[in-house]
Amino acid sequence: MRLIGPLPVLRTPSLSSCRCLFPSPQVLLTPPRYPRRLDVDSSNSRQLGRLSGPIYRYQAHDSGDQQFLHEVSAPELVQLKLGAQVMLTKNMGDLLVNGSTGVVRGFLTAREYRRRTEARLPLPGPVPDSASPEEVLPYVEFFVPGGGESHSLLCQRHQWVVDDPQSDAKPLATRDQVPLILAYALSIHKAQGLTMPFLRVDLGRTFAHGQAYVALSRATTRAGMSVVNFGRGHVLASPEVVAFYNELETA
Repeated sequence: MRLIGPLPVLRTPSLSSCRCLFPSPQVLLTPPRYPRRLDVDSSNSRQLGRLSGPIYRYQAHDSGDQQFLHEVSAPELVQLKLGAQVMLTKNMGDLLVNGSTGVVRGFLTAREYRRRTEARLPLPGPVPDSASPEEVLPYVEFFVPGGGESHSLLCQRHQWVVDDPQSDAKPLATRDQVPLILAYALSIHKAQGLTMPFLRVDLGRTFAHGQAYVALSRATTRAGMSVVNFGRGHVLASPEVVAFYNELETA
């Protein structure tokens, strides 16, 4: 079977020793792609636990039938600490998009953010009182690929809507949540559609057809990709797809 474009590079034996040295500070912003959700949750929880300081918890505000909210990118509960590595789950403009990665630099209320911005005071400022009646929100520094620039954002709650395909009157469900998830690890399923300039991939437990390809193809360059636990047996191709390409070769 003949592969097209960059795919021949991904099937070379040297892939098993692919290691890259990431430029600082992006070395901390390289979500490994794990095939199983349990591995992802365990890795993220373990890394968050290594950080000092209090945990800030953000419970989703849901309405409608919650069974339709399982596939939205916003989790029911987001737990963060100062210094946590995170990923944006909603587009916020041309620079900050779904999949942008960053680090939590502080926590403050929307009112305090406006006050400090208008007064041109440094952000994020001191940690607010935990007894504040206004919700304390994460202030995140996101790193923009190409040039080493960063862009900071106060991550306020946003709404995810699950529309009813049979009616325009009322959505099936909605969820209000901060648009962030922990990004020390990310499942291959969640990584679909993202492009990452610096990427670490663990292929040790792939279990589905095309899973290795989806993970590897998230990287924008081979120089920005690190692969661990690679083996030919971890790259699984669908028999139907193989037969299809074989027919193209003989046509």
